[in-house]
Amino acid sequence: YVLCDGCVEIEDASQTKAMATFAAGSVLGLVTHFFTGKSLSTVRVGAKGAKAWKMTRNTMTLLCEQHPILQDALHERAQELMQCAGNGDSTSAGAQSSLPI
Repeated sequence: YVLCDGCVEIEDASQTKAMATFAAGSVLGLVTHFFTGKSLSTVRVGAKGAKAWKMTRNTMTLLCEQHPILQDALHERAQELMQCAGNGDSTSAGAQSSLPI
């Protein structure tokens, strides 16, 4: 999802505390359990509401085909995030990103 207006909080489904907050301009994805399809988190809309655009895989593929610079930037950022995850670095730029992994 691309958050167009407002803000949202992501809460752990097993707890009721916010894990992350996203503002307009952020990109976020939701994580589900592989076998059950059950959501692992809950999205709570901020007090002033929020508007989001659901970006499907097909939409992202089309955007990347039409804008190769976008595809290159996403690929580069994904590589950085994977390196951070491989190093167990939770304080790096990867932890600050609003890109879904």
